[in-house]
Amino acid sequence: MMRGFWLALPLFLVVALDGALTLLAQPAGWWVAGIGARGANPAGMWFLAYGPKAFALAMAGWAGLVLLFSDALPGILGRTLYAAALMGHAAGALDWASGHAPLLLRRYASRTGGPAFLETWASSPNAGVWLCLLLLAVVPLVTCFCLARAGVLAAAKAPKKSSSDKGDKKKGKDE
Repeated sequence: MMRGFWLALPLFLVVALDGALTLLAQPAGWWVAGIGARGANPAGMWFLAYGPKAFALAMAGWAGLVLLFSDALPGILGRTLYAAALMGHAAGALDWASGHAPLLLRRYASRTGGPAFLETWASSPNAGVWLCLLLLAVVPLVTCFCLARAGVLAAAKAPKKSSSDKGDKKKGKDE
């Protein structure tokens, strides 16, 4: 049971991050009248037309389907589906972060009463770069941690030297 949780967690976190950044980047007109949604994915745009709850449910449902099919598909096909969804949504989050960092940081701070340093950070010309670097560090760390907890990612061990290996080295030196 816990193995499934640790396998699902990275995908759900990255999909949630991509979805949250997508919602934060929507213009004010979309929040008021549902007009002028922004996004690169046609399926996501279709769900955005029905509002934030429909979009959030669609994102959660999509992550669930990916997990279901990645478990049901044999071997490399299931792993490929999982990795493609994880990387695709990480790329989507990076795209929002790089192009809309000041907007995202200001909206997050104003809607949540977030820390004041976010306003300062948002005014930096390099806000997008720093936000992308943060995501590029955190997403792989969380993913590797969770996959290790699930037992999928084993720690690399140095190969053990056999007694014959040591003997071969001595013979090479003598000759």
